[in-house]
Amino acid sequence: SFNLGERDVVFHLFHRGSPQVSEPLLLSVNSIMTSSFSLARRTIFTIHNHGETVAGNFNAFVIPAHLAAEDVNVIAVDWSPGSKLYTEG
Repeated sequence: SFNLGERDVVFHLFHRGSPQVSEPLLLSVNSIMTSSFSLARRTIFTIHNHGETVAGNFNAFVIPAHLAAEDVNVIAVDWSPGSKLYTEG
């Protein structure tokens, strides 16, 4: 079976007020409501960096580029803990 735990996929919020340090989000309304996430900003998701830290490699260029171009919420999806369950077949 392919069952992911609550922390196997982590969402990291970046925005212009915190461009280099992420704010982890849990899958709950309360987590989003108490975060710096803003409905007034457009939201961009990036789902890369398997095997890297959330701010490493690809995201090290993509996140700052989005934030320099526009005041947005950038949510970087870190699925590396859950990737241990990923198999090629």
